[in-house]
Amino acid sequence: MNQLNQTDSISPEDQEELNLKEIFEIIWKGKTSIALLSFIFFLGSIFFALTATHLWTSSSTLTVVADSNIGSSRSSAMSGLAGIAGISLAAANAGPDRTEVAVATIKSRDFLKHLLEFENILPNLMAAKSFDKNKEKIKYDEEIYDLKNGWKIEEPSYLDAMKMYDEIVSVSVNRKTQFLNVSVIHVSPVFAYDLLSLIIKETNSLQRNRDLEEAEITLGYLYKELEKTQDVDLRLSINQLIESQMKKKMLARVKTNYLLEPLDLPYVPEQRTSPRRTFIVLIGSMIGFVLGILINLLSFYGLGRVNILSTKD
Repeated sequence: MNQLNQTDSISPEDQEELNLKEIFEIIWKGKTSIALLSFIFFLGSIFFALTATHLWTSSSTLTVVADSNIGSSRSSAMSGLAGIAGISLAAANAGPDRTEVAVATIKSRDFLKHLLEFENILPNLMAAKSFDKNKEKIKYDEEIYDLKNGWKIEEPSYLDAMKMYDEIVSVSVNRKTQFLNVSVIHVSPVFAYDLLSLIIKETNSLQRNRDLEEAEITLGYLYKELEKTQDVDLRLSINQLIESQMKKKMLARVKTNYLLEPLDLPYVPEQRTSPRRTFIVLIGSMIGFVLGILINLLSFYGLGRVNILSTKD
């Protein structure tokens, strides 16, 4: 009874101190097993860090080329033309801006399908295993693809390649500056650079071709309407539209970076993105250390409870 009163009289602070002291004693007694488990995890993390696939990232910061001059003249002419006809174009003018068009183009299935028409893009996406820096060549998974004999399995479709493309190609937009950051991560630093350069080049090329085709169709229609129209105001509006379409064609043919203008050009990376060996080893060792402590505490308190129950029985 006196012992019970003594334990009841212990304050929560003293109880907490006793518990902490007990925990430290348990950890100290199990220091050998904790050190051994930490060492095992340390060795395992070193092995993982040394054998993990090296990945390299090439990135570029881009600005989207504005279409303000052509757009303003075209919209004013269209508004004038529509005003004569008694039509409002306020709703019709709403639509995605060129930044949204650029992002949607790069991440689209049709764009990847277009990229896959270029040599070795599909094997480099789907079968690349590692990169030989000395020979500057990609090593392929021999069970999937061979340079001499081609595909050893059924050739992946562009939809299969889309999953890998989404993993290695990222596009982000800085909402304050409207700058685009496009990056490609791959086992080959050279291919990461080549693919990123190709993405920028073909995004510009496809948008240029779209606008040229649209301008040709629009001009054909406008010239026909001009021949049929005798009204002076209508002819003036049509001529303004023709002028804007001619400017559009001229810029499309002259400007190399038609939609995307690189502010920071793509580059061949010299430092790998992953694995981060020091970080992996540190985290692995910490996991081993914490796991060792938990195992010791659980085994002690678990056995303690079993002993208490057995004595009660």
